[in-house]
Amino acid sequence: MLNVAYLPKDFAIGCYVPLWQWPEDGPPDHYTGFIAAIKGIFDGTDPCLKNQAIEEAVEFLSSNLCGFDAVAVVPSHKAAKTSSTGIYRVAAELSRQSSERIVDATACLHRIKDIKKLAESKGKRSMQTHLDSIQLRHSQRLKDKRILLLDDVRCSGSSLDACVQILNNEALPTAVYPLALAQSWYDGMEDFEQAYAHIDFEIHRDYQVQKEILNIEKDQERDALGNLQRFAFGH
Repeated sequence: MLNVAYLPKDFAIGCYVPLWQWPEDGPPDHYTGFIAAIKGIFDGTDPCLKNQAIEEAVEFLSSNLCGFDAVAVVPSHKAAKTSSTGIYRVAAELSRQSSERIVDATACLHRIKDIKKLAESKGKRSMQTHLDSIQLRHSQRLKDKRILLLDDVRCSGSSLDACVQILNNEALPTAVYPLALAQSWYDGMEDFEQAYAHIDFEIHRDYQVQKEILNIEKDQERDALGNLQRFAFGH
């Protein structure tokens, strides 16, 4: 298991190619198709396929990540739509199926007014846009909690950053750990792998983590990190 406290700030498990860049025959890679199934963003999405992708994501996350006792989710760009999104279901199921006591905080971050989709805003949405349109509810659930904050696709990171700020300022948690299932890839990136953050296996050295405070063995962390990469690139 990998403690989420040792993930870098902008970590995403894999890459997602936006729909408008797909070839005519469908998703350009398996992981993009997997994320698309969770999001249910293209016509013809099989509900069974979406359910299967969500179950797979929950199983993968619960088997490889630890160090959190609450799960929250970045709300959809549409007000009051969060509870119907795939990533909401992933987060809710992750809290329910955990062998430890995990607080379901999926209802805590709520979009109070619609904002434009990223494509409609020409790829730019300020952090302030999110701060002005997201409201924290049930903050008492999160006091002194270590919160895993999930998003399906990270683009600029402004929505994740805004939610981290709201949680830290208003919920008084012990810590907030943002994690995206995928980083959006765009045409022009020099390297496909540029789109997501790598973690060096030597996390004790690179992230100055003292080995004696870890409650998991280094080889277990290495296995979990390998699983993250294989899940994205070998999916």
